[in-house]
Amino acid sequence: MTAPQRPPTKRRPALKLGTTSRWNLRSRLLAITLLPILGFSLWFGAVTESRLRQTERAATVRDRVGRLSAYLNARTALTAEQVPTQAKLAISVFGVPASFSSMILGFDPDQRMKEVRPVTERAFQDEAADLLPALRRLRSIADTDAPSSVRFDQTFREFDAIQEELRERSKTEYELIGAAVGNLDGERDLWRSVEVVIAVEDLANQYQNQTSLVFEIRSSKKARNQALAELASSSALADRDMEVIRTHAGELTRSDFAKFVSEQSSIDAKKITESVFSEDDESGFQTIDFANLQREAGLFNTMLQRGEGARKVLTFAQAETRERSLQVQRSARNELLLTFLLAATIALVSIAFASVLARSVSSPLRSLARRAARIGGGDLSGDPLPETGPQEVVQVGKALNELVANLVVLDRQASALAAGDLEHSIFDDALPGALGRSMQETVSRLRASIQNREELRSRLAHQATHDDLTGLPNRKSLVEAIHAALGRSRRQQTGIAVSFIDLDGFKRANDTYGHRFGDQVLVLCADRLVGHRRQGDFIARIGGDEFVIVSENIADSYEALSIANRYISVLSEPVSIDNKSANIGASIGIALDFQNEADATILLRDADLAVYRAKANGGGRAEICDLALRSQIERRDDLERAIVDAIRKDELRLEYQPILRSNASGSSVASAEALLRWDRPGHGPISPADFVPLLESSPRIVDLGRWVMKSVLRDASHWVGAAAGMPVAINVSARHLVASTFLSDLQTALDQSGIDPRRVVLEITETSLVDNVAVAVNHLEAARGLGLRVALDDFGTGFTSIRQLRDFPVDILKIDRSFVERIHDPDDQSLVRMMIGVAGTLGLNILAEGVETTEQAKLLTSLGCRLHQGYLYARPLRPDAFKTYVAEKNRSVVVVPFARR
Repeated sequence: MTAPQRPPTKRRPALKLGTTSRWNLRSRLLAITLLPILGFSLWFGAVTESRLRQTERAATVRDRVGRLSAYLNARTALTAEQVPTQAKLAISVFGVPASFSSMILGFDPDQRMKEVRPVTERAFQDEAADLLPALRRLRSIADTDAPSSVRFDQTFREFDAIQEELRERSKTEYELIGAAVGNLDGERDLWRSVEVVIAVEDLANQYQNQTSLVFEIRSSKKARNQALAELASSSALADRDMEVIRTHAGELTRSDFAKFVSEQSSIDAKKITESVFSEDDESGFQTIDFANLQREAGLFNTMLQRGEGARKVLTFAQAETRERSLQVQRSARNELLLTFLLAATIALVSIAFASVLARSVSSPLRSLARRAARIGGGDLSGDPLPETGPQEVVQVGKALNELVANLVVLDRQASALAAGDLEHSIFDDALPGALGRSMQETVSRLRASIQNREELRSRLAHQATHDDLTGLPNRKSLVEAIHAALGRSRRQQTGIAVSFIDLDGFKRANDTYGHRFGDQVLVLCADRLVGHRRQGDFIARIGGDEFVIVSENIADSYEALSIANRYISVLSEPVSIDNKSANIGASIGIALDFQNEADATILLRDADLAVYRAKANGGGRAEICDLALRSQIERRDDLERAIVDAIRKDELRLEYQPILRSNASGSSVASAEALLRWDRPGHGPISPADFVPLLESSPRIVDLGRWVMKSVLRDASHWVGAAAGMPVAINVSARHLVASTFLSDLQTALDQSGIDPRRVVLEITETSLVDNVAVAVNHLEAARGLGLRVALDDFGTGFTSIRQLRDFPVDILKIDRSFVERIHDPDDQSLVRMMIGVAGTLGLNILAEGVETTEQAKLLTSLGCRLHQGYLYARPLRPDAFKTYVAEKNRSVVVVPFARR
């Protein structure tokens, strides 16, 4: 039998393969090849950023080394001027005639002052040093007409004050250089150079100190003994500095230092002093003897020359330090340039390779694409493709030739299927090749599918409206049933009740015995509902462990509750499957319609809200969605919409309540807690206690938490002065903590603010660790890995045990204000003492909130809790007021932040 002929049809337009997209094969291959370049670009960006930071740090070190040198030069110049100035005043005090001063001291003080004063002036002119005010004070005292003894004391004190100021500034720069150098490559040599500068400068100061002790020896025997002791201590410190110089100095400094040491090796300050001031020379303390003065002057000059020699070494040490800082900066710049050159080379090579690869693959495949386009257009004529070329092209050519042969036979079989002749002999013809066999199987399945399509259509229709597991109607059928019931209730003027059932204890049983047991429980519960249903009730399963029952002809709410309680009783009977037992109960939320005004969506929503309240009230009960619940939901919906506008319109603001550290000398601000405030237009200020709990069940709480994170960290990054670097605590809601975006939200806020993560404290409540404890702990551990700390708020009011507390990622415990209010009560005081002891045992910081009286503060401090927060110290403050408060409170206090355990 021959195959039936198909009726003539219009020729189909040819399928234009290769033109359906502007991206041809070559472009796509090129794009795929360039993907590694994209990855390399990301790596290069990170490396470049690192190199740029290295360059910036190197420039910072160079500038700070210059500033440190300016302070040290100022100290050197000031010391050079201090010697003749004090020497002249001291001689005047001792009553020695001016004509003898040069002979006694070995130099003319007036001449020496004229030589060194211009040097001091130039050294103090350095803009970075900003020391002109101090120099003017010194000049106003040293050049006054006051009596010599008064000027001597005042000048001595002013010299010491300026030297101390320079010493503190030098110390600060030294510490800042240390912090910057610690992040640089090659920092070891540079840091040693800085240490050598400090050691040489300290060595010169020790020699200056020994020089200043000469004239103190004459005042009394007691003063001599004390001065000799100080000389011994100063010599020991000088020896320590010399050891640092010998160990770490560069070649130039070490050479000059060796010369200095060889010149001064015979000088022993203590022995020289003891030889000049004999212990048996008692008269020297009461009388002025010319010979003694000459000996003292000789000792004075000897020590003075030694100090000047040390300061010459300082010049070389400073020069080497500046040179090394410049070398570090040049090295960082060279590394940055090398990175750019390497990246450019790799990028060019990769692009060239990608272009060659794309061309080699696309050319042979283009000819195959043209042949495939003709076949797709229905043109099966033409010679077969030659089986030549690359292996892949040969395989594709064979496949296309075989495909054409199969399509010829398949076309005839399709004609038979179109005619409905499923027994035609054409179906017995075998198609060549593996592809042909596959097509033959497809045609066979198609024949079987056509025969069974009515059965399949019926089965699919049932599956579309029913739950696969329980066989109950699904959500789609439920919505249709509610609409139908509402129509009947309007016509009959009767009531309708939609009961939303949520199983209690199902998740626990499912987690304990597995999903197979859980499925069997759902089937059993469905059977119980169906077996005890009220006549006319419609029962559906809408997902998970949730069922819905639609009851018609309801007289009042009491009847609806009675029906619901009966279903609760049925579902609460013990469950035993395969020797596994479980207690499964049910909570039901009921939505009623007696006014014939609701629709299916509203009734399901109200029933869902009611079951949420039933579970919140302990479960195993039924609740009706009343006006109060609807009002609460409407208020929550209103707040959800308003909070979005509040963030967009900048209605939200932050206040900061200081956290103080109490000690014997007073208290200082150690950190702050950020508190949210909302000034809602038309409503006035709204407390977080009024709107945050309502939003806890809404996704908007995550948006609010994200805004708080970014805003707090942005504010803290701008704190300056006493508040700079101060930690700040951010309250995190339980829902935001377990949200999948929590860590990315936190990282984004840190990146945008640039703040040090160690300044950030995440403040959570114990309820945050009750639900989804694994997710919460993982998120907190990840945050602590970034450097953040975690504070547990309202400690003592929740359910956290001491054993759990040991395993939780917590650094700070906050004693709830309820315990602080009653701390004078012996029982509450014992609890507070226990909390403080637990914190100490676990190595945690302890903080008391709600401190409002001095007695509470003193008692907490005596119990060992030194971190306080409350109205006794300050109410929450606007950002500017907070910074002012910190500046006043911490004016002369070194703030110690929370420590990590």
